[in-house]
Amino acid sequence: MKHKIFKTLLAVVVVTMTFFAEATIHFETIDGIDWPYTVSDGKATVLLISNSISGAITIPSTLGGYPVTGIGRGAFSGCSSLTSVTIPDSVTSIEFGAFAGCRGLADSDGFIIIRGTLHGYCGEGGTVLIPNIVTSIGCMAFHRCKSLTSVTIPNSVTSIGIGVFYDCSSLTSVTIPDSVTSIGRWAFRGCSSLTSVTIPDSVTSIGDEAFCGCRGLADSNGFIIIRGVLYGYCSDGRTVSIPDSITCIGDFAFRDCSSLGSVTIPDSVTSIGDGAFCDCRSLTSVTIPNNVTSIGEGAFFGCSSLRSVTIPKSVTSIGNEAFCGCRGLADSDGFIIIRGVLYGYCGEGIVVSIPNGVTTIGDFAFRDCSSLTSITIPDSVTSIGVSSFSGCSSLRRVTIPNSITSIGDGAFWGCSSLTSVTIPDSVTSIGRKAFSGCSSLKCVTIPNSVTSIGNGAFSECGELTIFTDKCNAYRLWIMLEDVGANVKEIIEQKDKEQESHGIRWWFVLGCVGIIVVLGGLFFWIVRRKKKREGASDKTSH
Repeated sequence: MKHKIFKTLLAVVVVTMTFFAEATIHFETIDGIDWPYTVSDGKATVLLISNSISGAITIPSTLGGYPVTGIGRGAFSGCSSLTSVTIPDSVTSIEFGAFAGCRGLADSDGFIIIRGTLHGYCGEGGTVLIPNIVTSIGCMAFHRCKSLTSVTIPNSVTSIGIGVFYDCSSLTSVTIPDSVTSIGRWAFRGCSSLTSVTIPDSVTSIGDEAFCGCRGLADSNGFIIIRGVLYGYCSDGRTVSIPDSITCIGDFAFRDCSSLGSVTIPDSVTSIGDGAFCDCRSLTSVTIPNNVTSIGEGAFFGCSSLRSVTIPKSVTSIGNEAFCGCRGLADSDGFIIIRGVLYGYCGEGIVVSIPNGVTTIGDFAFRDCSSLTSITIPDSVTSIGVSSFSGCSSLRRVTIPNSITSIGDGAFWGCSSLTSVTIPDSVTSIGRKAFSGCSSLKCVTIPNSVTSIGNGAFSECGELTIFTDKCNAYRLWIMLEDVGANVKEIIEQKDKEQESHGIRWWFVLGCVGIIVVLGGLFFWIVRRKKKREGASDKTSH
């Protein structure tokens, strides 16, 4: 769950890095500038440029023979000496932060405006009127403008992007016109001085945590409520009753409310957002009403004192890590199991058998269980989640049953004592970095049922000997080479059906042989007996 609670900017960086990791980065040098780019569907997107470039530049219309149609996240971020940029007509997409910090591109009022999008603000703050040539306010445009106290948005603007006014702690008022239809995630997060905001009926979409941390918008009971969504709670109450006007408890609404002991959720609530009660370490019980249909990722993460939770049948969706770290919900063997999902393990076992009935091993369920040496997974389990066994450095043996269909990203990352693993032929996908860092891993059995292997699935594993089905070696070699695995050799095993036929034939032949031998022995005994009887008759005469 920690990756859900990172600082917002770090989360943005991680998303960006993930984006880059999924594509091959190419380079082309034009007029002394190295242009990094990726290619997708025959179209090029410009990536992060060195911030040492200065003066006037022209973005090429083609790179590597491909038309340039996009400017990627943060492509020119921090290029403070850039004075002008010419963008070719082929560009149809400019992603967030593309020109953040490009102070040299700002007009006399400090606005960085490109193609109608306000990408940044370098002015002195105070009371700001956004020019009416702006049609959209780009992501993080006013991020941490501590001196900004008031802003007027013109009727030309139709959208307010992600984190536009994030952490503008002096902002007290904002006027949103009827032209705006969407307000992005984190748009006003951390605007602690904001005391009033009017949202017109034209706005049909408000992103998660848009008003999180806006203490000035809280009512007398400490609730930050906008359009039926509870964005935050700013009081120190131990026993809290959420108002009936609430339909949704927003992401991280009660996060780190250390004094919160119990909460009453009204029937009006239909959804509980990501991390809504995460790290409420004093929370002991919660009753979820019958109208709730979804519980978000990490909703009760780290609620270590939570002893009981009632989940009605109306709930059809429970997010990953929803009850991770809820030690008080563990059974006598240390398993935290809710509705067939194993959310965590609080025991100290060395050899562990997961109970029958568990259908999913949740994300991070056994993370950093350094004493765990052996794990047996029952046939009831169908999937192994993200980083389920990551950091289990003593794990030497794992039994994966035929019921498993997928192994999640980083599932066994850092299991440095694991020497071999057999993946059953029920598995179709192996996630990214699933076995990365398994430095002792030497032998892996991968059946032909596996059609997808994620990047770095076997990175940092040394030389691997791979066992696979007959006629699958070439296909598997290509898949493993594409994800950077260090393969020593791939050995094809006999076809199981053919092998079973062979066993049956050997059995039949063996039985026939035994019958022949026994028959011969019986015939020999009979003849010998007759001879003895004949000899006895001659002697008597």
